[in-house]
Amino acid sequence: PAQECTSFSVTVPTSDQALFSDMVHAQIEKRGLAGQSGERTVSAFHVIERDRGGSLLGVDVLPREFNEDLCLNQAQAYTASGRLFHIPDHAAAVYREHGRLILLAGKHGKMTYSQILTAGTEFTPALVQELNLAILSLQGADQLSDRVTLEIWSEVTPEALDLLKNTLTVPVESRSRPNPDAHLIGEASDPMLPTPVVAALRRQQRIQKIRTGVLALVAVYITIAVGLTILFHDRKERAGTMEERISERRPEAEFIRQSMTRARVLAPSIDKRFYPLRQLNQVTSLMPPSGIVVLKFITQEQSLRLEGLARDSQLVYQLKEDLEKSDDFRGYSWDMAPPQVNSQNNTASFRLEGKFAAAQ
Repeated sequence: PAQECTSFSVTVPTSDQALFSDMVHAQIEKRGLAGQSGERTVSAFHVIERDRGGSLLGVDVLPREFNEDLCLNQAQAYTASGRLFHIPDHAAAVYREHGRLILLAGKHGKMTYSQILTAGTEFTPALVQELNLAILSLQGADQLSDRVTLEIWSEVTPEALDLLKNTLTVPVESRSRPNPDAHLIGEASDPMLPTPVVAALRRQQRIQKIRTGVLALVAVYITIAVGLTILFHDRKERAGTMEERISERRPEAEFIRQSMTRARVLAPSIDKRFYPLRQLNQVTSLMPPSGIVVLKFITQEQSLRLEGLARDSQLVYQLKEDLEKSDDFRGYSWDMAPPQVNSQNNTASFRLEGKFAAAQ
């Protein structure tokens, strides 16, 4: 599900697949999704489009602490659930997944981007505003065409459908969700396996090797037991040694189980306060209806920067004060140099920087 897998797309300036891994990892680090120093980052990428000038890649990243309930010890690989659905060209889609609404974008029928809509689980004006911002952002990044249609793959009331059609900036259609198609996944760069599943597979391999050895010994005992008493005793001693090894492994397995339990209890959830589109939506809600234009919105890790133009300096100081009082930006400290005032028309250019206190 989208809440356990972050999916985005990136265009790299090469068609040489040997260079893709390093470039993708750099993009994962840039988005703050990489593990700590030395920690394994579970990710995979899919080639969506490739030409001489570059390649479009769809990237999936699992969180540092994967949901234990989704860890299947026999799993061979994981993939983002959105990759199972064909997304028509010049279209984006919204569908319901575990009660939450998910926005999908794609190219050539394959998913390139997914986003959990945080404004609620129903089609309300706040959710429509979030959809508008998300679609505009994807169009600005050339991930959606200008003539895009939004398809609703979820049950929607006539009133909610009218709200979407009347307030969204793109055409809206309602249709049933397509059937999942495993052929859309294609060939991933790596089998995406969470760390607990990898550990479980390794344990199973060790147990299987021990079990195979014991069975082989039993077969030998049955074959030679009649006439080779001395060799029988020798094999019996080896079987005893094998049992001792199994007993020695039990404390290690118990330690691993206890460590996994402690990690599950202490693991923090991913903090959605730092999602760029959510922060942009919060800043927009604090701005006055007119008088301020944001020209640049830059977010990196746990800091963000606003650059723009205001009708006068007072509006800039008021925006800074509103940001400092906002519950959505609790924990941020805001710095601003004096606005640069244009002597001809009294407009003021400004630059606001906010840093999360825990990151300093």
